[in-house]
Amino acid sequence: MAVHSLELESVPPARSRHSARWLLIAAVVIVALAVGSAGTIGYQYLRWLTGASATNAQAARISNELTAQLSAAVFAPGEATGHVRIEADLVNLVENSGGILLSFTTISAAGDNVADVMLGLLSLPGSETPAASYQVRCYSYTFANTPPVQQAGIRCPVSRTDGQPGSVQAQMGELLAIKPVKPQPNASYPLNLQGAQQFLAKSTIVGTPLSPAPALSTQSGGGYFAAAFQRNGACFFLRMSDAVDAPSGEADDLWLAPADEQAPGACKGEHALAASGLYGPNTT
Repeated sequence: MAVHSLELESVPPARSRHSARWLLIAAVVIVALAVGSAGTIGYQYLRWLTGASATNAQAARISNELTAQLSAAVFAPGEATGHVRIEADLVNLVENSGGILLSFTTISAAGDNVADVMLGLLSLPGSETPAASYQVRCYSYTFANTPPVQQAGIRCPVSRTDGQPGSVQAQMGELLAIKPVKPQPNASYPLNLQGAQQFLAKSTIVGTPLSPAPALSTQSGGGYFAAAFQRNGACFFLRMSDAVDAPSGEADDLWLAPADEQAPGACKGEHALAASGLYGPNTT
């Protein structure tokens, strides 16, 4: 949850312009019918609009899921069902919605959180729109311990977070392909380096076991043991806690660090620890 600067590009068109877009579509179609050579222009614009609409649907899905997570009775410490809402949950939610988490920060002592995401990299599960037709767009979600969730379009990064030359979208696509898989929740692990190594020995990344365990940068505090490590050119975070503080099987988690944590020198245990706390825990 450390803050790193991201160079940005232009903001996506606002939703308030939808009506104007449809008027423009009508004009384009009329011109296309009148002048055959304009048909290609009309088709390209229609395709662009379809891609933008599909990406907006991904953004809406995240907003709806976050709202559900923050609603009462979703999770309370010690309960057997629900979600431990940590950065890992956001990463999984965004990835399952066709994008990647750019950053996740807490901006006030009151617990106001901001999650920035890039969407349109993959299609939604079950969607008839192919991934190539999506328009890559970026959004920001601001939320506290309870709904509502505020969604806004933001500028997308224009430079890679790993300091390498090349396309930002290519980097994000490469990161999406490197998904860790944690072990089945049938064992508990001590909150120390040995426990982290045991947990990782049963985990995989791109189908490859993490055994022997990679070199870990570790940090502990607040009832958590956290670690960060590099594998396959990417940074990953591990978070472990006492089982009594989490639903069954959710005391330990492993996830791809957000894009801003992929910056050189950012893959550290203290960053993993900062990303390990609950956000919006229900106490009722």
